[in-house]
Amino acid sequence: MTPNERVVATAARYIGVREKNGTNDDGGGPITKWEAFWNLRYEPWCGMFASGILREAGVTDVSNPGTSVICEQGRAKGWTTSTPVPGALVVWCGQHVEILVSCVRPSVWNTIGGNTGDMVARRVRSLAGATIVVSPELRENKPAKHRAYYLEDTAVKPTLYGPWRLKSTRDKKMAALRPALKAHARPVRIGKRYAFTIGRRVYGPWLDTASRDASRTVLEARLGRTLRPFSRLV
Repeated sequence: MTPNERVVATAARYIGVREKNGTNDDGGGPITKWEAFWNLRYEPWCGMFASGILREAGVTDVSNPGTSVICEQGRAKGWTTSTPVPGALVVWCGQHVEILVSCVRPSVWNTIGGNTGDMVARRVRSLAGATIVVSPELRENKPAKHRAYYLEDTAVKPTLYGPWRLKSTRDKKMAALRPALKAHARPVRIGKRYAFTIGRRVYGPWLDTASRDASRTVLEARLGRTLRPFSRLV
């Protein structure tokens, strides 16, 4: 799930949350929680809803109880954009703010907003005249990289293919490999020439060091030799 999808999914969980008798009072529920973060009570809460969703989704909170402040801070910090993406805020400065969900057609998007009809609800909004404010993590609308953990058996010597004079030649050769081999191919440089190796014995990935290290104990006992731990962003 991308950070953008995470923001939208988090907002969607609260659809239907509403005030009681138009008072902002939800009996200590989500609205009260969003207000408490800002030490406010019985104030318009569309910005507090957006703030709470961004924080819960684990991205930079670019919202504020005051929609004029969202616009001012957004422009000052470079958080505004001309390219709407899911999870960004659509702000009618000084009036209202909602979270973008999906494009209906150019300049018209599905949204989720708080304090719209005294509740959290889906809407279809024109973006004309609005300001788009986006958390830095959401700007490119791409999956976030995460760190994966591996073990390498350095006793296994890989087979060298090449070298070639041109990098493009090497890359074409690698691209033509069967998927099972391509997964184990590693580009290397030999002087000024280009090559790749196949046969590097790598175990993993694991999601955390604890899981990897537990498996490392078992594998090293089975192989009778030490494995090299490493990690990389994927």
